[in-house]
Amino acid sequence: MPSAGDVRVAGVVPHRDRTANARNIGVLFGQRTQLWWDLPVRESLALLRDLYDVGEADYRQRLEQFDDVLGIGELLPLVARKLSLGQRMRADLAAALLHRPRVVYLDEPTIGLDIAVKDRVRAFLRGLCADGTTLMLTTHDLGDIEDVCQRIVIIDEGRIIFDGSIAHVKDSFARERRLHVDFTAPVAPERLAELLPGAEIEGGQQSFTIRFDRFTHTAAQVMSALLAAGEVADFRLDEPAIEDVIRRVYAGDLGLAGERP
Repeated sequence: MPSAGDVRVAGVVPHRDRTANARNIGVLFGQRTQLWWDLPVRESLALLRDLYDVGEADYRQRLEQFDDVLGIGELLPLVARKLSLGQRMRADLAAALLHRPRVVYLDEPTIGLDIAVKDRVRAFLRGLCADGTTLMLTTHDLGDIEDVCQRIVIIDEGRIIFDGSIAHVKDSFARERRLHVDFTAPVAPERLAELLPGAEIEGGQQSFTIRFDRFTHTAAQVMSALLAAGEVADFRLDEPAIEDVIRRVYAGDLGLAGERP
C-alpha cells in the first residue's frame, strides 16, 4: 500500500489488482532469479508457460526466438543452480519475457554476458521497444542505456536531477566536441584560430585537436575550415559518451546535483 501518491501500470493500480498487474509485467533482477533452483531450465519455463496460460504454439515460437538471441536451447536441460551468472541471466531474461508482457522491469539485464551475447540482447530489447513494449531499465552499464533507452532519469540520493532524452542530456550538458586532425604539412595554429573563432586549438606542426561547441560550429564548418588551412591527411571526431556526462553530473561539474529541473 502506498503511503502517498498514485501509480498505474498499463492502466492497472498494482496494489489493488495484483493478478492483472502480474500478467502485464515481466521482471528481471540481476542478483535474484525466478527460476526454480532444483529444476532444469526447461521445467521452469514450462511452469511459467502454464502459470501465464501461454499457448503451446506460442510457447514453441518464443523458445525458438530466445534460442536465436540468447542461445537458450543449450541451457534447457541444465539445473538452475548449476548455471553460471551469464547463463542464469539468459534463462531469467527468457522467463521474464515468455508471456509477452506489456511492461518489463530489467535490473542489470546484461550482467555476466559476454560481448557477443550482450550485443544480441540489446538488439532484442530494441526490437521489443519497437513492437510497443515498455522497458524500465536500471543498470550501471551505461552502454545498455545508450543502446536501448529513449529516455533517461538520473537520480541522486533519491532526487530526480534529470529526466529527458539521451540526445537532450548530451545537447544540454555535453556540447563540446573534439576533432583530431593530421595535416600533410605544417600548419600555423594562428591560421586555425583565425578560421575557427571561439574554438580551442591544441597541438602544433601537423597534428591538432580542435575543441568546439557544436552549437557554435558544426562539424561540417570545422572540416571546411581545416581544408582551407591545409591538406588533411586524417581526422577523427570524438562524440561525448553518456557515461562521461553522467560522471560529470555526479561530480557536480554540471550544476545539477541536488536540483530537479
